[in-house]
Amino acid sequence: MEPLIQVLYSISVYSSLRALKKPDIIHTHDISQAVYCSIVGKIFKIPVVGMLHGSTSAYSPVNGMYETILAKLSSPSHAFVLDDGSEAPYKFKKLWGDKVSIVYHAIDTELFNKLPTNKGILKKLKIENAEFIVLSTSSLITVKKYRASD
Repeated sequence: MEPLIQVLYSISVYSSLRALKKPDIIHTHDISQAVYCSIVGKIFKIPVVGMLHGSTSAYSPVNGMYETILAKLSSPSHAFVLDDGSEAPYKFKKLWGDKVSIVYHAIDTELFNKLPTNKGILKKLKIENAEFIVLSTSSLITVKKYRASD
């Protein structure tokens, strides 16, 4: 039942946007929206670009199966898949072929130079004598090749 609800919801959102002005492209995040909006895109003849941040198989085998079934149902016109250390880029490359571009998250060390250590922040966070600190907005989990020793 959920796939039907998602497709109908996607059509509703597209119809609302089209009432304002016909969009040139649909951009989605997440496997579910990439697939459901791809169906809508095919109906209304509009390209769909999906952005996928890793793989739901990182969280459970059931999520991974659901993701694979969805990916086999339909594919966006193009997909950007984040190489987060999981198998996601290879999985989607295998399923969608040339429609996939792999993108990397990284820090441009020429644009972002190391700043002097902010002792106040380190003290507030109870971090002492740190030479290198990493801020991550993603899950530091094994499937993403994170190791506690890193």
